[in-house]
Amino acid sequence: MHEQAWKAGECPLEFTLKPLLHPPLERDLPSNHTELQVYLRWLCDTEGVRELTDAWGSCLVFALRGSYLVGRSRGPDGVLGTKDDVVVRVAVR
Repeated sequence: MHEQAWKAGECPLEFTLKPLLHPPLERDLPSNHTELQVYLRWLCDTEGVRELTDAWGSCLVFALRGSYLVGRSRGPDGVLGTKDDVVVRVAVR
């Protein structure tokens, strides 16, 4: 593996470090509807946005389903519930 040494001010990459914040919950992920609302507000505040959107500009949809937190994007067609939706499930228990 080749490593490049850069002098101060010469590195072509720019990035900003944000402080690592912990959600205001008893656990890392929400376990009920009230905690889900708190968690989503915390995510928006942390990212500095009014709402969480996907790559196509549509609002993301979140729900607790059994022991999973489900996040859904409407996908490129912008319609919820079609086969191009992007769905992520994360176990919360």
